[in-house]
Amino acid sequence: MTSRHRAARRNRALLYALSVSGLLTALPTMAQEDQRKDESDGRGMQLAPVLVEGVGLGNAAADANLAADIDREQIETFRPSNAKDLFRGESGVTVSGSVTANQKVYVRGIEETNLATTIDGARQNNKLFHHNATTIIDPRLLKSARVDAGVAPADAGPGALAGSIAYETVDVGDLLAPDRNLGGYVETGYETNGDTWSTLGSAYGRQNGFEGLLFLNNADGDDYEDGDGDDVRGSAAELTSGLGKVAYEAETGNRIELSYERVTDEGVRPYRANIGNIIGGRPVPETRIYDLARENVILSYENTRADGLWDPQVTLAFSGTDLETTEEALATGDTIQYRADSRSYNATLANEMHFDGGSVNVGIDGYTERAKFFSDFYNSEEEADNVGLFAQARVNASSRLALSFGGRIDHQDFTGTNGQEQDNTGISANAAAEFALTEWFALEAGASSSFGGIELAETYIQNPDWEYDEIDPVRGKNRFAGFTIRQSNVTFSAQAFRTDIENGRTPSFGDGPALTRDFQSEGFDVSLGYDWTTGYVRAAFSSVDTEIDDGAADSFLGNYFTVPMGETASLTAVQRLDSLGVTVGGTVELAFDEDSPASGGAESTDAIQEIEGYEVLNLFVEYVPRRFDNLSLRASVDNVFDEAYANRGNYGQEFATVEPLQDPGRSFGLSARLTY
Repeated sequence: MTSRHRAARRNRALLYALSVSGLLTALPTMAQEDQRKDESDGRGMQLAPVLVEGVGLGNAAADANLAADIDREQIETFRPSNAKDLFRGESGVTVSGSVTANQKVYVRGIEETNLATTIDGARQNNKLFHHNATTIIDPRLLKSARVDAGVAPADAGPGALAGSIAYETVDVGDLLAPDRNLGGYVETGYETNGDTWSTLGSAYGRQNGFEGLLFLNNADGDDYEDGDGDDVRGSAAELTSGLGKVAYEAETGNRIELSYERVTDEGVRPYRANIGNIIGGRPVPETRIYDLARENVILSYENTRADGLWDPQVTLAFSGTDLETTEEALATGDTIQYRADSRSYNATLANEMHFDGGSVNVGIDGYTERAKFFSDFYNSEEEADNVGLFAQARVNASSRLALSFGGRIDHQDFTGTNGQEQDNTGISANAAAEFALTEWFALEAGASSSFGGIELAETYIQNPDWEYDEIDPVRGKNRFAGFTIRQSNVTFSAQAFRTDIENGRTPSFGDGPALTRDFQSEGFDVSLGYDWTTGYVRAAFSSVDTEIDDGAADSFLGNYFTVPMGETASLTAVQRLDSLGVTVGGTVELAFDEDSPASGGAESTDAIQEIEGYEVLNLFVEYVPRRFDNLSLRASVDNVFDEAYANRGNYGQEFATVEPLQDPGRSFGLSARLTY
């Protein structure tokens, strides 16, 4: 990077700092002026509740290792359209890619397939093709998204090598006012960059204990432009999603629910959907069609009023992901199609026993999964069956000490593409504690060791002629330590962490199914938050170093495990002006230059280069007319300063022969929602 470019970047960073500092200075002042206006006209002002707590309340140890905890209010405030938008304010969670079809979630540098990922309790098994997304999600369907980094509880499910991600979709109770039985909304929006239109709507109701909900969303557009004004081919929005739920809840609290959720993304993408271009690579078409679909069918039972020693929960689920790629052969012009699918049939039966000072959740879970590849040339399939017993305690041992600890034992049967079988049994354990030294200062620490069995190979690299040697089961080891300060409406926390994944499976079509590598991520997170009655501001900083087999990581050798991450930061601010019916807010995404991201590996001969940093500012304003409070009008500007950049998680930025996928440049958005 030249000195002129560095100076320009410093100037842009200064503009961001000035913009954000001005916003932060103005927010409390605007809130005070807003309150004075309400008091002067005699109307008064309804304030949001203020939570003032010291450390040690609740079971703080269960939340000591949270990397993100996004609730419905945050989702409604920012209205994210994809996973990157959803986690935009979380420096410890990075989302690669730029559209739904190629986005992957990295938690403290570790890719999401190494975490126990669930949607409404349904286990996800989505390792299809390394160029596309793993768990595609439409955040507009969500009630919450919780990410436990590293140390995960035993009841998060099997395979929690580096933590867990739990997505929860919306229920009728999240959308419908308590005094209403029927409701719904329609919304339309437009984004200038890519000429993208989105149309979504929902209808929901309840009567005599019965509930029903239907949600549909469609986004369609053209290729967007990056910050340099260049078209990014294969970047057009092609998202369709839907959610349907029916439920019955008796007066006793017994609740049974059946849901169906489906998300699809079908469109023309770069030939390698997560890469802009490979310089000097083998001749391939510029683009091909990726037809990607994920669905869940879930039947669940719980008692919403249960306490004491009997609080059962039952989940029976099917989750599946399908991918079909279509391309034109350069030599013959023939159309070539490949198809892959993954299937997971999984169930959990648990009972949480509540007592003074805490609870213990015990249960059994299991899954039957397969990953299958289809083509005109060959078919292949791997399968795995697993059953696990678990127990997790969450206990307030005293007014100052909170504990969370548990364990599980899993037995897995694995079947390879040639029918060869292997079985393994392993034990997992976890423990975390928070100790309050004072009413406002607490220390926290935790550790875990998690058995993961044999992970199914990516479908697109499966080989029906593989000869299986004994495959070592994968294990994840995690530890963290830090402190939290909670004083009135200020929260400050800092945490150091390390994750080791031993015997991570890295099969190759030509080199066999039993290859493994060791992966490591370590670093620290720092966050600071300040809340007031009508808004908040939160800042976070993460430093993550990743390694493969004791050498620096790169995104080629780290496929499905890790990428060079370095240092990232985020800033989020929101302010309500209730007397005006206005909410304003924004986020800042920062990534710092990474001078030596990787050393290269045995299979990677590409020259290693510096990964450039970036600064991205996003702003929005929402207006709800006081006389028409069922109407919401919204305007936004993403990437205000038209930064040309590739998100830190995007593949191949450390290689001189790779042109990484570029993220969108500046985009103006307008939307309107009508609630009935």
